[in-house]
Amino acid sequence: MRRRISFPDVSFNSSQVLLVEEMSSSFDAIVTLFFIDTARNLMNYFETINQLLKPGGLWINFGPLLYGTSPWVQLSLEEITHVADAMGFDFTGTDSQCGDVTLPGYQVRGKEAFYNFNSPSLNKYAYVAQFWVARKRQT
Repeated sequence: MRRRISFPDVSFNSSQVLLVEEMSSSFDAIVTLFFIDTARNLMNYFETINQLLKPGGLWINFGPLLYGTSPWVQLSLEEITHVADAMGFDFTGTDSQCGDVTLPGYQVRGKEAFYNFNSPSLNKYAYVAQFWVARKRQT
């Protein structure tokens, strides 16, 4: 099957792109979108997120746990929440629009995230992505 599609060619303002090399306790929120499972060393990601967030800051995550590129550690969703809890994060309530609770007690929700859907061919591909909002505890 073939069909015509268009894709916008949009330029962006490069001054709005931020490369973080070394800062600490600087951000009110960090969003990890389809990112957590890209880590070679997941613990480094957690330490960096923890270091960059201000006390009371939010860590918002959405994405699957597929773990590509030969990671050293592959944590389950339950293990991730336990590590985050031990590092000083509290999982906050999330709306049911964000999916069904996949991990009771932690308000982690799972939702299908479509990355390819072709209704004429009745074909779709999706990840079961995990969504959470975790607040860094005040110290």
